[in-house]
Amino acid sequence: FGTTVSMQRPCIKWRQGFGEERPSRMCSPLTDGCDENRDTEEKNMDRTQAVTLTNMCMVYNGRQVLVLEKADDDWRGITFPGGHVEKDESFADSVIREVLEETGLTIVSPQLCGIKDWIREDGSRYMVLLYRTNRFEGELRSSSEGRAFWAAPEDLPHENLSPDFMDVLKVFLDDTLSEFYYYLQDGQWHHTLQ
Repeated sequence: FGTTVSMQRPCIKWRQGFGEERPSRMCSPLTDGCDENRDTEEKNMDRTQAVTLTNMCMVYNGRQVLVLEKADDDWRGITFPGGHVEKDESFADSVIREVLEETGLTIVSPQLCGIKDWIREDGSRYMVLLYRTNRFEGELRSSSEGRAFWAAPEDLPHENLSPDFMDVLKVFLDDTLSEFYYYLQDGQWHHTLQ
């Protein structure tokens, strides 16, 4: 029934810099000296990863959702509008731009509601930021990306859907879910919702 306080004390190793001496690193009060391997371990523990950032948005109007029947040879089927985040572009601005380019609608206040992600063969991560909104203006139109149209979610299983679309839809609709994650196991791709 007490409070645990983490305390640090200066190491016995010092370095000079900016005209003053200062401790080179902090140590736990439970040890007598610095962990000599700590600097090496920190250098070896690379916490950065190349990431491809994209977005997808479920625009809804009552009981209907806006979908896009993609015409791309690499990605066919019914999906939500979206695309890549451009360099120096905010995430929200990127999804607003993509929806406008693909559907003619200008969305307002897109709400981040989840992510879809996986690790690629080269070790980089591919991440799709999932947004939803029911606020929009403009006139619906199709684009070179594909045909845009409104559909009831219950009618979608009868359409030609993009891979795993119905499970991605669950992340958009279920507030207890926030991630659709692909993983490779025994040479086969699987996914989990969490």
